[in-house]
Amino acid sequence: MSDDKEKQRRTAALLAFVLGAFGVHRFYLEEHGRGVAYAVFFWTFVPLLLSVRDGLRYLTMEEGRFDAAYNTAGLILRPHEERPAVPVGSPAAINVTVNSPGGADDPVDRLERLHALKEKGILSDDEFAAQKAKLLGVE
Repeated sequence: MSDDKEKQRRTAALLAFVLGAFGVHRFYLEEHGRGVAYAVFFWTFVPLLLSVRDGLRYLTMEEGRFDAAYNTAGLILRPHEERPAVPVGSPAAINVTVNSPGGADDPVDRLERLHALKEKGILSDDEFAAQKAKLLGVE
């Protein structure tokens, strides 16, 4: 089951539809700056329109994308045993191979995949920098 501190996609959508004009859903998702902007400008009805859009986006968003966007702190702060399996070793030991459908090795595609691994917390900043340098031949 989910942790009590994890944000729920349906809760965010419900808050966006019911109290979204005041930015409550943004505060719930810990986007305080946007929440304040919604609250300050609620009288213009623009936040109301934006909150309806936000609510629909949350409802149609895949659970994994929502978690990646709003529950990443929980993934990083969990004990090592609960985290996804990560290759052990030095940054040089981690090798990301990407084969494009055409069979050619596309450096841009490899960089995008490396960045995705870094964003998910699988690669540290140092590991990402080392792999990026290796890929670009800067070593």
